[in-house]
Amino acid sequence: MNTETFSWHAEAVLYTPQGCSIFAKDCLVQEPDKIHPLAAFFKLLQHGHAPLVKSDGTSVVGPKIAFRNMFYSSSGGSTGKPKLICRSCKSWLLSFTENVSFFALTEKKSYATLGDLSHSLTLYAALEALTTGADYYPLGGLRASQQLKHITQHRIQILYATPTQLRILTKSADLESRLTAVRWVMIGGGWLDDETKKRVQKLCPSAEVKEFYGASETSFVTISDPFTPLGSVGRSYKDVQIQILDTQENEVKAGNIGEIWIKSPYLFSHYAEGEKQQTRWHNGWLSIGEIGKLDTKGNLYLVGCKSRTFKIADQNIYPDEIEAVLCRHPDIGMASVVDLPDKMRGAIAVGVIATNSSEIPQDMWNWCRQYLSPRSRPAKFFYLSAEEWPLLTSGKPDMKAIRTMVEKMI
Repeated sequence: MNTETFSWHAEAVLYTPQGCSIFAKDCLVQEPDKIHPLAAFFKLLQHGHAPLVKSDGTSVVGPKIAFRNMFYSSSGGSTGKPKLICRSCKSWLLSFTENVSFFALTEKKSYATLGDLSHSLTLYAALEALTTGADYYPLGGLRASQQLKHITQHRIQILYATPTQLRILTKSADLESRLTAVRWVMIGGGWLDDETKKRVQKLCPSAEVKEFYGASETSFVTISDPFTPLGSVGRSYKDVQIQILDTQENEVKAGNIGEIWIKSPYLFSHYAEGEKQQTRWHNGWLSIGEIGKLDTKGNLYLVGCKSRTFKIADQNIYPDEIEAVLCRHPDIGMASVVDLPDKMRGAIAVGVIATNSSEIPQDMWNWCRQYLSPRSRPAKFFYLSAEEWPLLTSGKPDMKAIRTMVEKMI
């Protein structure tokens, strides 16, 4: 495998939902974009350009000057406008090699994704599949029932998805359905609640469910294994260093909360469009404004994003942490938390939930009292069906849209 740029492996095949088979040679035709955006992506790289898969599904030359063997991907954009990220091909190729080493399969591998190629998680999985000689099935844009059908029919072994995509997929699955060919479920792009993990393991009984923490800017930071404690996103991915620093950028003791700083060979180069106020570099270390803690064994626990943090009565509240607790409820499929202004306490937390029973669970308040501190408990709850839930092309909840809906419900 070329270690500097992406090359479509001679044995790799892309199978579209419409039944087309696309091979490496199709990148060489005069207009590969008419065959598939990934074919155009590879051809642009071959000609020294830095390609970008746009939200409309086309591959184009990126908007800014980049060095050779660079490309663009998009952040999830769940709390604001997506950022356009520039990175080297090598920063992903290094992790392809690592991942293939633990996908220990003697037969040809088959991959599937559930999101759009414009999002970095989906693009990552697609490029990993095609550069390592696997069969690849892009299933973004299909209904969950159709995705399940393709995964079953084509005996998909490796599935890359976000927690939200998996909540929708498992909810749509027949109770007797089993995706027996799936060997690995790679979950990134959000918090995986325990209830969803159980549903995924039931749907894919032969699979190892590997949750990884990372971002479009960082790629892999941690990855779980069978010994990862409940609530942790695992320990450092290969060659990744993690520090937890306080507000004065001093390293905190194990178990204490602070800002997550990362040093690794997988980091992005720069933002080509947009910016993120919380993103900072210092002596080769990167922070994207995530808060967490490390235990004595190096397991990382996420607390939340600085950009979503708000205060209730002068206490920091982390919506991500509340959402993870709500999603552990057996009747809740999806949950989001937003803050609204309050004269007495500065703000209140409001929960928005989608449930299996199509109503707010009767034990909701008891559940919150059991698992959340008094100030972290939502003051109000609103029900939203899974069909109405606003999602971005990345497969993440559209928090701006959810906030607007809450403001209209009040």
